[in-house]
Amino acid sequence: MYQTEKLITEVQNYPCIWDTTSDEYMNEELKISAWLKVAEAVYNLEWETLGPLEKEEKAKELKNKKWKLVRDTYLKYISEEKNIRSGSKKIPYAYAHIMSFLNTTTNKRK
Repeated sequence: MYQTEKLITEVQNYPCIWDTTSDEYMNEELKISAWLKVAEAVYNLEWETLGPLEKEEKAKELKNKKWKLVRDTYLKYISEEKNIRSGSKKIPYAYAHIMSFLNTTTNKRK
């Protein structure tokens, strides 16, 4: 079973995945290993029944689809929040409070 909050908290535990200022960020082997650990934590009981190829596929799916969607939605929310007029109300992103660890590394290019 896939849980968004579990995914976010697990990714936060591995700065090599998200912290572009970290030396570990450039280590591709370390990132692959981290994604496998994240997938194991997220898929918990189901993980043990999977074969090695299925585990890799689940980790890739988390990275390329689910994490990308959650991260991109948060970045869009942050971007739009900066452009909101005073007095306007915006519905907060459901996971904004736990995604705030990305704020230190999400500077937009000019």
